[in-house]
Amino acid sequence: MRNKYMALGMCVLLFGCGPGVASETSDAETLIAKIDSQYNNENYMGARDNAEIFVVRFPGHPQVDMMRLKLLDSCLQTSRFKMATTIAERLLEGTLLKEEYREDVEYYLILSKLLNNQQWMGRALKEKMGMKFGDEYVFRNQEGMLALVDEINLFISRYPNSQYTEELQSAHLRIRENLAFHELSIAHYYAKKGNFAGARQRLELYEQRYLDLNHPLYDILVAYPELV
Repeated sequence: MRNKYMALGMCVLLFGCGPGVASETSDAETLIAKIDSQYNNENYMGARDNAEIFVVRFPGHPQVDMMRLKLLDSCLQTSRFKMATTIAERLLEGTLLKEEYREDVEYYLILSKLLNNQQWMGRALKEKMGMKFGDEYVFRNQEGMLALVDEINLFISRYPNSQYTEELQSAHLRIRENLAFHELSIAHYYAKKGNFAGARQRLELYEQRYLDLNHPLYDILVAYPELV
């Protein structure tokens, strides 16, 4: 019996064989099938939890990066935006991620920040009402949104032929239009109160960053003789 165990130990040490190896492979494939089924059936909470287990248990598996992407998307689908941001940032800072998946993770990082900078009720109403509901009631954290403009610009310059380019260009425009409206609405408020110095300051920010958008409120503001 002792010789049997010694032989089994040498087999595992030298060749990686033994009952544990086959069992681990079987466990990994079973978990992948479960994650895929949950994800495809839009059970994102289940897919998220099991994908998280998979990437911890099987970090060297050939499909681990695909499971990481499903984990990121499932986090977004279940409103775990900060969790998605943290996972994406750690993957991009580390060495575990294969280079071919870097573009996808950078996209999910931008998307997680974009969603995290939205009011949940405003986002829900926007999804229901569409263009009738203004983005000024959706977006929050103007500094965060301003930083996202630069991040999207960097992504598009880095991956000009990306499958995500059109979606991010649309988000880029939405963000810039919201930021432009934010500056103009404050300038308009100041102008109505007679604070033309404050209005001029906001107007100059708009002219430096968003003049290409041709917002109608800009025409109202430049009609003030004090702001010309």
